[in-house]
Amino acid sequence: MVLETSDKRLLNQKNLAVGFAASGLTTNLSDRLTNVSDKITNVDDLLEALIGWTHELVGTAEIVNASERFYLDYGKVFHDDSFYDMRTTYFFDHFIFERKLSASSARAESLSGLTPCQLFMARAHTEVPALPKEVNDTLEALGNFRHSIFQIQRLSEKNMAIVDLLDSAKLIVQAKPRENFRGLEKKTIFQGFIFNLGTYHCLSSGLVLHPIKANRLIKKHIKLSLKSGTNRKNILPQLANIQLRHLRHRHVHPKLIYQNTEG
Repeated sequence: MVLETSDKRLLNQKNLAVGFAASGLTTNLSDRLTNVSDKITNVDDLLEALIGWTHELVGTAEIVNASERFYLDYGKVFHDDSFYDMRTTYFFDHFIFERKLSASSARAESLSGLTPCQLFMARAHTEVPALPKEVNDTLEALGNFRHSIFQIQRLSEKNMAIVDLLDSAKLIVQAKPRENFRGLEKKTIFQGFIFNLGTYHCLSSGLVLHPIKANRLIKKHIKLSLKSGTNRKNILPQLANIQLRHLRHRHVHPKLIYQNTEG
């Protein structure tokens, strides 16, 4: 089982084409994805294209409303926080890959109920002229993301072996171009999105890094939560909130902060 992956629903291309026409979505994806096909392994370029296209689609107000909801669930951050950029990236990962659009934001009822990523991929299938096959294939693979909480089992400068603590799945993650894993430690627990680019997995830049000294309490919390039937989607915001409290109270031992996960 792949946890928190995007829905693999069968999209009716004819209905989608009608929906796009009704919504006025005439933005040419070929223009949006110019020069991406020659660097298709760079997930950051693809995410930037997705965010830009979605902004044009839904407008600023929709994104602001979504961010307020996200920060209410996952913890509020401010512009002067040193971790602001990482949390903002985490929000955009959630917004693009998990949050379903309403009819008002999609501007066509037939397009509501899809995430921006699903909508983007469906639009790509109707593009004329057709997008290059490698672009379409990579977009499809990108939709098979995993949002969960992981622990590092093995680590080198460019690769790491991790285990998903919510379903015990094991993955090998490869560093993105111009990225390395220096500064991370074996046994570190972190949460966020992992993306599939077809031939390898890579990390989002929007990660929540938990302190190693809290590992035992985090694992105990996960075990008790799963045993009690807690929705897995609720475990992640709970732990993100606690990590935020830890960051704001670095003078306090992590165990004193994370002990609030017990019970």
